[in-house]
Amino acid sequence: MSLRKVSHLNVAMFDKELQFFEDRINDKYYDMILFEVIPDLNNFYPFRIRDALQENYQRVDVFQAPRDKTYEIVEVYVKN
Repeated sequence: MSLRKVSHLNVAMFDKELQFFEDRINDKYYDMILFEVIPDLNNFYPFRIRDALQENYQRVDVFQAPRDKTYEIVEVYVKN
């Protein structure tokens, strides 16, 4: 099952949805997760999700987001 696109806290996603994904990550529900880090947009993809990923999953790869001249990266996480 795929993790739906999680984005912009309090705009397209709210605390209830954040908790939903955080619980699933803590329960290791997903086999693999891609998480995009956008340094110029504060908390666009909630930092709590990334924190939960770093605690419960292993980062196996990181690559530049598929855009020209960008600082954004995509991190690849898998179950430990």
